[in-house]
Amino acid sequence: MKKQRRTEIKRASLQAKVLRFMRLSKRISIREAGDLNGCSAPTISHYEQGRLDIPAGRVAHLVESYGYTMDDFNVYMNGKPLPVLNLRIECAGLLEYLDESKLHTVHAVLTSFLDFKKEGVKPL
Repeated sequence: MKKQRRTEIKRASLQAKVLRFMRLSKRISIREAGDLNGCSAPTISHYEQGRLDIPAGRVAHLVESYGYTMDDFNVYMNGKPLPVLNLRIECAGLLEYLDESKLHTVHAVLTSFLDFKKEGVKPL
């Protein structure tokens, strides 16, 4: 049996989510974040997706490179809700966690909001 590597498992911690929010809120690309922090873009991506543990010494550097302070970071770590930066992407991400029966319900709700004739959209 093949041993599963950490990079194959996604377990994004609150720390990873806060860092992702900070980067995105300043409109810094993953590539730019890697350049700012002396690491590769895939490393930043793995940090944010929970595929790679973030070294303790790296957190402060990431936070500061994004234009925030550790006080800002700690406010979010202590429970301040992260603002939604892109509602479409956020909703799409949430859909990944739903099983088929819940997806049917979501689909019904979403389609009820659309007037297909007015919107020029064809139902699937």
